[in-house]
Amino acid sequence: MSACPLPIIGAAIWSAVMDRASQSREPAPGSVFDGAPAAQCECSWQCGKHAGARCTHTHGEYRKKGGPIRLAAAPADLTIEGTAAMRLPAAQLLAWCPPCHTAAGKAARREASAAAADVLISAETLF
Repeated sequence: MSACPLPIIGAAIWSAVMDRASQSREPAPGSVFDGAPAAQCECSWQCGKHAGARCTHTHGEYRKKGGPIRLAAAPADLTIEGTAAMRLPAAQLLAWCPPCHTAAGKAARREASAAAADVLISAETLF
């Protein structure tokens, strides 16, 4: 892994997630796979930007704007929030780059809100 700083809290779980993400690294379409042990974002479709392919962002990679990519360990199910998310084991977490985490979180909340509205509508039709 690159010489990036560890998070202040949850460093052991973050390291376990990043180790898994670096072992399952996939080459980007049309790029040269260098085999370097850098963790890669594990988003494969949740953000709506990669349609069937895995995100190509790696931890410590520099973007043209905004500086280096810093992957975060966050729940695979982004509707889980707060202390429930903090209690999840590493197996239920994914390595997320900031753009994918933001977009996938919005999509997950939108889907959860739509599902809740459907349940509410079907409950109202009972009475």
